[in-house]
Amino acid sequence: MTDKLNFTKTTIEALGPAAAGKRDYHNDIKVPGLQLQVTASGVKTFYVYRRINGRPKRVKLGRYPDMTPQQARNKAEQVVGEIAAGGDPTARKRREQAQSVTLAGGLRAVPGRATP
Repeated sequence: MTDKLNFTKTTIEALGPAAAGKRDYHNDIKVPGLQLQVTASGVKTFYVYRRINGRPKRVKLGRYPDMTPQQARNKAEQVVGEIAAGGDPTARKRREQAQSVTLAGGLRAVPGRATP
C-alpha cells in the first residue's frame, strides 16, 4: 500500500502495522521522494526513494521515533540534492565503510590470531 500523508508525529503514530509478511510505504506530501516504511511488526523507517543511474533505489535515513519527521525531511533534501548532482549516496556509504576497516581491525577479526 502506498499513499500520501503529511508526516507529523500524530499521523505517523496513528499508522498501524502492515499485514503479515508485507510492508506499507507512505509518501510525504512536502518532500518528493521521502517515504516511511511500516513493517508487519510496526517498525517505522524513513527512506528516500529515487532512481539512481536509471535504477530505483531506497536510501535509508533513519527510524522513527529516533528521527523526527522534520529531521527526515532535512536529510531527504540533502540526499535528493546529492542524487540530482549525479552522486550515489549508497555507493558513497559503501566506500566509507570499506575505508574504515583498518589492518588492526582486520587482524582482530581472524580467529586464533593474537591481537596487536
